Amino acid sequence: MIIAVDFDGTIHDGQWPGIGPPPAECAGEINALRAEGHYIIIWTCREGRRQTEMVNWLLEQDIHFDRVNDHRPDQVAAYGSDARKVYAHCYVDDKNVGRHAAVEGHRPLDSPAEAATGPHRWLERGEA
Repeated sequence: MIIAVDFDGTIHDGQWPGIGPPPAECAGEINALRAEGHYIIIWTCREGRRQTEMVNWLLEQDIHFDRVNDHRPDQVAAYGSDARKVYAHCYVDDKNVGRHAAVEGHRPLDSPAEAATGPHRWLERGEA
């Protein structure tokens, strides 16, 4: 499975443009997903110097990933294009189904691992 994980607010708890500490278990969950064979794309609005700072921080935190804001090469070959939106089977984002999701009547997911492998019952309204 290709999993795109947002950086700001999902992999770290800081306020942009700063970078805060990673939430407990975040590095372990992302690394475990990758070790299971999932393809991890870091999905971010950061670019230039700020993106370089982010990549260095991820490496310092020992958070493993495959690409940043870029498609898996076989996807580009298969579809013959390199669209701006990164293709993934699952998107984990604090503004969507990530750790801080706040959609009324929906239970937010607790982690990237739950988003990627959980039963996805969060789609059912009112589930706590």
